[in-house]
Parts: sequence; C-alpha cells; structure tokens
Amino acid sequence: MAGGDGSNAPGVAVETLWRSGRSGGPKLPAGTLICTQLKNSKQRACLRLG
Repeated sequence: MAGGDGSNAPGVAVETLWRSGRSGGPKLPAGTLICTQLKNSKQRACLRLG
C-alpha cells in the first residue's frame, strides 16, 4: 500500500473488507482517495481508486 507521498509503508499491511447486505459495501466514484492510519502512528497509507 503506498503512502500519500508515493512512498511505501514499511512492514505494515492493512486489509479492509466492507460487507453491507447485498450491496457488498459502499460504491465510491473513481478518483476517491481512501486513507488509513494506525493508532499511535504518524504515517498513513492512501489509495486512489481508479
């Protein structure tokens, strides 16, 4: 997972699953930026949807 500045987050893997009834989760438009940040960490990892 790439960081917001284009660097890789070392030694950390995060997986998110959305399951909400039949829809399978939120429908987000292309270009949406999704970020996650671990508690007590200054770094965050972001992914822009294509």
